[in-house]
Amino acid sequence: MAWERLGQLASNVTIVTTTVRTAVNISASGNLSVGFYWSDGSQHSSAAFSGLPSRSNVSQYSDKYRYRVKVERTTGAHLGYVEFNPFIGTDREAGSANFSVSTNVNVFLEAEIINTAPTTPGSFTQPIGVLKGGANITVTWGASTDAEGNLITYYPEYRYYQNGVAQSWVSIANNNSLTRALTLTTDKTIDKIEFRVRAFDGTSYSSYRDSLVFTIGHNTIPTLTLNTANNLTLSEAVGQNEILVDGSALDTESNNTVTIKAQFNNGTIRNLNSAISNGSMPIPFSKLFTYSDKKIFDGDTPLTVELAEHVDHTLKVWAEDGQGGISTVAERKFRVIHNRPPVISDNDRDLGTLMESPSIPYQVNDLEGQAITVTEKINGQVIRTFEATPNTDYTLEIPIEMWIPLQLQQHSLTIEAVDTIGAKSIRTFTFTRNEDTILLELKNPFVTDIAASRILVTPDVYVPIGSTIKIEACNNAFDSEPTWEDITGMAMNKRGYTFTNTEKTAEEWGINIRFTLEKGTASQQVRLEGFGGAFD
Repeated sequence: MAWERLGQLASNVTIVTTTVRTAVNISASGNLSVGFYWSDGSQHSSAAFSGLPSRSNVSQYSDKYRYRVKVERTTGAHLGYVEFNPFIGTDREAGSANFSVSTNVNVFLEAEIINTAPTTPGSFTQPIGVLKGGANITVTWGASTDAEGNLITYYPEYRYYQNGVAQSWVSIANNNSLTRALTLTTDKTIDKIEFRVRAFDGTSYSSYRDSLVFTIGHNTIPTLTLNTANNLTLSEAVGQNEILVDGSALDTESNNTVTIKAQFNNGTIRNLNSAISNGSMPIPFSKLFTYSDKKIFDGDTPLTVELAEHVDHTLKVWAEDGQGGISTVAERKFRVIHNRPPVISDNDRDLGTLMESPSIPYQVNDLEGQAITVTEKINGQVIRTFEATPNTDYTLEIPIEMWIPLQLQQHSLTIEAVDTIGAKSIRTFTFTRNEDTILLELKNPFVTDIAASRILVTPDVYVPIGSTIKIEACNNAFDSEPTWEDITGMAMNKRGYTFTNTEKTAEEWGINIRFTLEKGTASQQVRLEGFGGAFD
């Protein structure tokens, strides 16, 4: 700011020695005066200003103004200044200066407004992204502040880049608003634009705030139609584990490479289709994605991390035209159900003490409708494996050949159901086997051409005290009611037995053998390890 001359002493002052210094004082009455002093501090002379404007009165001394007394030779040559700012009070020395002259001088009072420039305006918040040629845009920035509370006017400017070369700055309207409207050029040689703004408080300008450099695209962005339904629920069941992403994109400009893209949550982006636009024909897209193992897959490639249940997930689809244009992003919400293992009826339980092979009815089901493979086991040994039909009655039984060798102790029966994903359920039944009588008979009798007359049976058996064994044989095994003959004594003594039966009703003769073991009062197990023998 420039210094403004407020007044001059009515008469010249004569400085008669180089040791004189000058000082500015305020008298008790509030008048401004200038005093000249000898080097020892005694006053040489003084004079007061009169007829000054109101802002030079003591009551107006504030941080809005800065003052100085200017001393000049009467010939106009400048000697020096005494500056003071601010001072309030009376009889106070505000500042002083020595003058190495001996001459007549003029004394002037001058003032200058004190001002702090406004702060730099805040960052630009609009526009954002890629801009389109010919579009009406809004330019917005943050406010400045002014220490003196002066009204702030903003001076925004913009400049284009033509084929990458920056052009001259162009002013937009100057006012105190933080927003300006601007219509972008349609000149296709203009490919970028940037903005700057500074604040003015009526006295001083702030520094400039610069924006980013924005790209200007001169093409029409494509539009997109998405047919995929909203709020789908996916599970790993067949028919429920797929999501078809289909629709079309339209670019009204020709010869643009339009690419349609899809993304699940923040996962891997997949291209759905890419084609050259002709300006009128929609470009179709269709792709089937699958849900498995808690993730979305494109073929064998997972596109997401594991997806949580009971929360919304997002499918996003958009089209890009290769010229910086991007369609509005179409979104669809969906949820997932994690694969659940098959359900087996009944409950894990103990069947108690059994003397006969158990028979347990059950059903299996899969909530996702997947195929179920069932495996039945006794003590970990497979009884049978088959593909089960949901909600169908099945029976868990122990085949006789697996039942007979079971020890008289606790055993475990299991039903294991596995779906096509590998999820598994197991139902467990325990029981304790107990026997007081064991009856063993050949499953397939021996065929003979004629009636056998003798038989030798040599059992490998342990019959503890208190237990009994009975060994029987017949030579007409295929009759509906074979003639069983007790051969226990001969067999236990490893001697041959002569059949007494000579008749049959079946077409063939045949030999069969059966053992009946009764535990009785024995405290040890009765064991039949096997037997040998012959017949003729």
